[in-house]
Amino acid sequence: MSDADPRFSDVTNDQNSGYGLRASVGAARDFGWGSLVIEPFVRYWDIGDSELSNLTFNGTVVGIGLEPANKTTEVGLRFSAGF
Repeated sequence: MSDADPRFSDVTNDQNSGYGLRASVGAARDFGWGSLVIEPFVRYWDIGDSELSNLTFNGTVVGIGLEPANKTTEVGLRFSAGF
């Protein structure tokens, strides 16, 4: 918040509950000049609400900050080359 107005405090939101999962599998093919790899992947996060944190303006509490619970799924395909 201090980037918007330096009279605001910055809010720190510690998230202490949740978990993440990651999975991937790769396939490589060697060529005379090097190798190519293709690797599909998935990442999943399930994180709970953060702790509450006071937001102050010139030292006076004006609000409460919270990072809400969230679930995120990332799916992708990675390509790489080795020489």
